[in-house]
Amino acid sequence: MAKKNEYVRIHRTILESVERTGKLPEDTKNVPLEMWVKGWLKNENAELGDEVTVVTSVGREEHGKLIEVNPCYELN
Repeated sequence: MAKKNEYVRIHRTILESVERTGKLPEDTKNVPLEMWVKGWLKNENAELGDEVTVVTSVGREEHGKLIEVNPCYELN
């Protein structure tokens, strides 16, 4: 369970593959455009999988499915 103002990571699909432009390489346009964002939870309480809103480090509000609480920094 995540509580308000906890640092979390969310996921959201921006565009499904059928909504993407035809000017992309074939392997790119066959997959959805997805977004993962870290920020501070605005909701009072949330469980993994819940739709939530976060405030990012630059002050933007984003919404999506809660996928991780207290995510660590990863260098890929």
